[in-house]
Amino acid sequence: MPRIPSGLRGPIILFFSLSGLLQLYWLASVSFPFLYPYYPYGFVAHALFYVAEFGLLCFYVRNVKRKSLYDLGFRRLDGWKANVELGFALAIFHNVVNLAISSTIIGLKLGYVLPIYVYVPVYFAMYLLISVSEEGVFRGCILGQLLRKYGATAAIIVSSMLFGIYHIYYIPLILSRELSEVIFQASYAFQSFTAGLFLAYFYYKTGGNLLGPTSYHFSQMFFNVPFLWTEAPLGTQIASHQVSSALNIIQILMIMRMKSH
Repeated sequence: MPRIPSGLRGPIILFFSLSGLLQLYWLASVSFPFLYPYYPYGFVAHALFYVAEFGLLCFYVRNVKRKSLYDLGFRRLDGWKANVELGFALAIFHNVVNLAISSTIIGLKLGYVLPIYVYVPVYFAMYLLISVSEEGVFRGCILGQLLRKYGATAAIIVSSMLFGIYHIYYIPLILSRELSEVIFQASYAFQSFTAGLFLAYFYYKTGGNLLGPTSYHFSQMFFNVPFLWTEAPLGTQIASHQVSSALNIIQILMIMRMKSH
């Protein structure tokens, strides 16, 4: 059995711990009928998972890395405002192009599930929690450690693969046993992989600062309102995923000329 380098044991344990928490949420969601439909109890369960994710991040940073979130990368360094603005601008670019293509060419039907006055405060808090937690775990802890051990290319690819794997819903996939579910999960995992590539490269180009990637992650989700829980045929959903994946690659090309910090 190959020996895991000591410097990577912590990030690997963190990844599997977080993935295990997520699968517990999915197990609960398919085991308890009151969690479906999603609102309100399913949403509460989902929110509790992200609270646990943030707690796990804080515990790991404080007790394993012996650092603070500030030390991890949530700090204001030279150029941080420009990075935050760039993250916001690219998120808006991504959503506008994806919305235009998905609604006019692909035929994805759009619609709100919650009234906007409920959506804004509730999802502002939830998406902020998600973006800080996932950027802290996947870019700050996992990618940061990989960059210290390996080259940038390998570190970015491996951390992005883990990000894609993390977004697979294993419990529904196993219980479903349908080809359509396998295709959907593969499509979504690939979209998450390309998003991970972009966010990892953004993190790398900004010298390990997490404010830019977090700004993008939060803005891309928060201003993606019309896509929330919208019913659509499988082919339409997959096509929308791949449009998003293509945009993630385009965004990498857009920031390649950025001066590294």
